[in-house]
Amino acid sequence: MLERERAKALLRRKGASYREIDVGTDRAIEKEMIAKAGGRTTVPQIFIGETHVGGFDDMAALDRAGKLDALLAEVEKEARGDMARVMRQIEAEAREEGEKRARNLISLAIQRVAS
Repeated sequence: MLERERAKALLRRKGASYREIDVGTDRAIEKEMIAKAGGRTTVPQIFIGETHVGGFDDMAALDRAGKLDALLAEVEKEARGDMARVMRQIEAEAREEGEKRARNLISLAIQRVAS
């Protein structure tokens, strides 16, 4: 089994979502990922959140050391916090938009009554 497949299988067992970036189709993306991976060019290079873990062997070593679950939980917690902030922002914008719409409707009603 390829290391890429082994990495995905481990993340699935952990219940972690992941996103694959195909570095073989775009040279700019390949260069960016190599830079983010500290010059490493083997595939896969695994990032959990902004943390560069390394390859599959590195991630498996973290798992054996009992550190992978904590890292995944930390990233999940951050993602939930980010999602909560975005939802609060959307709710505030919706309230503001609703208040503007209500003011416009009231203004329109006043104009109709006045004419």
